[in-house]
Amino acid sequence: MVRLFYILTFIFGLSTYSSAQKFNVSEVDARSYPKVNANFSAFNQVGEYYTNLETSHFSVNENGLDLPAESLELFCTSELPVNVVLVLDRSSSMNEKYNGETLWDWAVEGARTFIENFPFNDSAKVAIIAFAGSVRLTCDFTNNKKELLDSIKKIPDAYGATNYNMPMLTPDIGAIDLLKTRPAYHRRAIVFLTDGLHESTVLRDKEIVASLIENNVRFYGITLMVGISGDLQNWAAETAGKYSFVASKIGLSNIYKDF
Repeated sequence: MVRLFYILTFIFGLSTYSSAQKFNVSEVDARSYPKVNANFSAFNQVGEYYTNLETSHFSVNENGLDLPAESLELFCTSELPVNVVLVLDRSSSMNEKYNGETLWDWAVEGARTFIENFPFNDSAKVAIIAFAGSVRLTCDFTNNKKELLDSIKKIPDAYGATNYNMPMLTPDIGAIDLLKTRPAYHRRAIVFLTDGLHESTVLRDKEIVASLIENNVRFYGITLMVGISGDLQNWAAETAGKYSFVASKIGLSNIYKDF
């Protein structure tokens, strides 16, 4: 059996913002050893992909030995299809009313805005899950707008408390496991809406962050009315995503449109 240990380092240019730059490696595949494949994402301090990278920007170390740059092959682009899991909070508090509408009404309108503006193609698809104390797969990955919009109408009435672990880590139908089923070289993202902070159980925060990074998933979090969630803010920061707090229906729709 061949034991292989690689250290892959992306050498960032000097920058006073270097702490905000991100380099994540995922899905290292050594099945064709000595050829080893790996996917990576590299972002600047404002979350934009680096697209002009060269092999000279990388240092690869195998079992303590540096590999020559000419032994590396690099394909770098920001134009790959994106697959997104849209996560919607359906906890009891989403029934609270503001100006005659429930927060769930706002969430449905925001999700519609997101779906109508998403750059669908044969490979770029969206899935939807709803959560509270448990999680429900509302619609599996599809590029059919009508199917997605119709599925939101079928989400049952609000139920239970807010548990972040469920939509993130539930096997098979949690957001991260769903994205694992998409091609490894596609861009992967979670767009997560909640009106509450995590409650009821211990948040598996470190496990969530590690799984997001391991599977090359960018996290986009939104809290609605409740205030700032340090947990969602951190997940976004660790994955070069984005976090927003919003307190209006139009503000929520605008955020979804920007995402």
